[in-house]
Amino acid sequence: MKRKLIAFILAAAMLAAMFSAACSKPEGGDRQGNATAAPETTDEPSPGGDPTPTPAPETEPPETDAPETTDPTAEPVPVTVPTLLHPVIRSKYEGTEKNDEYIGFTNAGVTLAGDEADAYPALAAALEERFTANDRVNSNEFSEFVMGFDGDTTHNDDEDYFGHALHVQAYVRRADSAAFSVLYSHDYTRGTYTDYYRSADNFDSATGRRLAVADVVTDPSELPRMINEQLELSNDSGFPLEKSSGYYEPYFNDPNCGDFAWTLDYNGITFFFNKGAFGVENAYCYSVFVPFAAYPELFKAEYTTAPESYAVAFPANQNCAFGINGKNTEVFVKASGYMEWTYTMLFVSLDEEYYFDDAEMFEVDPILVHANGRDYLYIQTSGMDDSSMIYVLDISNGHAKDCGKYPYSWYGWEDYVRDGDYTAAMEPITDPAAFRLSRRTDLLSTVDGYKVFGVDANGAPVSEDGLYSFDRIFTFTMLTDLDAVLVDENGAELGSVTLHEGTHVDYVATDAEAVGILRIEGGRLAKITVEHVDYQYCIGGTPIGEIFDGLMYAG
Repeated sequence: MKRKLIAFILAAAMLAAMFSAACSKPEGGDRQGNATAAPETTDEPSPGGDPTPTPAPETEPPETDAPETTDPTAEPVPVTVPTLLHPVIRSKYEGTEKNDEYIGFTNAGVTLAGDEADAYPALAAALEERFTANDRVNSNEFSEFVMGFDGDTTHNDDEDYFGHALHVQAYVRRADSAAFSVLYSHDYTRGTYTDYYRSADNFDSATGRRLAVADVVTDPSELPRMINEQLELSNDSGFPLEKSSGYYEPYFNDPNCGDFAWTLDYNGITFFFNKGAFGVENAYCYSVFVPFAAYPELFKAEYTTAPESYAVAFPANQNCAFGINGKNTEVFVKASGYMEWTYTMLFVSLDEEYYFDDAEMFEVDPILVHANGRDYLYIQTSGMDDSSMIYVLDISNGHAKDCGKYPYSWYGWEDYVRDGDYTAAMEPITDPAAFRLSRRTDLLSTVDGYKVFGVDANGAPVSEDGLYSFDRIFTFTMLTDLDAVLVDENGAELGSVTLHEGTHVDYVATDAEAVGILRIEGGRLAKITVEHVDYQYCIGGTPIGEIFDGLMYAG
């Protein structure tokens, strides 16, 4: 018995080491972000679990019966729910023209927002290092491509041509106090054709340490069986290896397995297989979700406790697997029906195909929202006239139930320049109990104002506050006297006030329809009512450009 135990442990250790090494490359990992080596062995236990089991000692103590632990009066052991983090998506853009062709490059990464960078310094440093490394590698590739580009294209001159572009987008699959996982979509466009592959990063939130699969899975040799079982349960007849139970072993042990990525999600692991990963006949990218609940003995407990609600962004126009109602389900979202620069239909595929008619959309951004014990799709569609509509679909049972549409957009794209580089940042939806949606507000300035939303019992975004706020303060100077209404923080009217010529006021909130809230002398709040008259915003018939100095927009 002892000899078999030692042999089993040594075999497991070898498999773990082979798996970690097979999916690794120098300089911190391969393009999928897999760890390059097992963590260093120390006297202290690793926060993520040592992937290499320790062999049993030569002399084992005699076996004894375990103490009785079935006292019905004992208090249950509380389960710690990880705290959701609020990451920010960073995006750096470069572009140039050469030989009359436009060439562009976008690199996206993730950082922590606000005080969370101080609370998780090791994770914040690891994310910053990863963004910098990716940016350096991709920028070099972009520069080499520009230098070697000769303008010899194969597109038809009678068709629209979009040049050459490489876009690396980041999607947060998990962000809590236990783990942090990011999926990257690498889209390369040449003319009207687009190709893509996926990569991923996984970190222990407390230490910032890169996670290998062996840090999360107790026995990596079981991965082929788990993946194959989930493919069979999902009845995915399109996957060429659905019935090939023995095909995964050589793939996971292949030292050239460069087309492999995985993310540690809130309720399981998702494996991403890129084009050609299983042979030339495999013309698509596939993903497979393996739920924690189906294999409780094979996942380490420190990474399997999830919040009750969460949100996960994912790429449009690509198949992405999720655990919907405990089942491996691929979700596919895109805009279709190209006509006069505008897509005319929203397309969603689960176990069936669904079409939703909508006019003048040219972009879709999907997010899976888990709240109230159900799964919803929040899909933002953007139109040519700067309009944004969010479709809400209940997909808890693998079907798309329409829950309505709402005129809002994701909040937070903010442009800034750091070290001479043009960069943008966006706050993604991660917490369904408190997330921001914005709406363009033109009452006093062309800005995006936000409300804080939650998810109601029907899956719709709901906000208790009727006003949109701004992240930055807009200060204007009065060009004339103006009568306004004093209000308290809850909007209750307190009396009238006159805003005198030459005084400064801060624009702090609006209902995006007619009401603007100003902060005036002494920190008091004053309400003004704006009308839309003959294509102008006016107060009492006077255009706002004649009332306020310093407007970003007036007219």
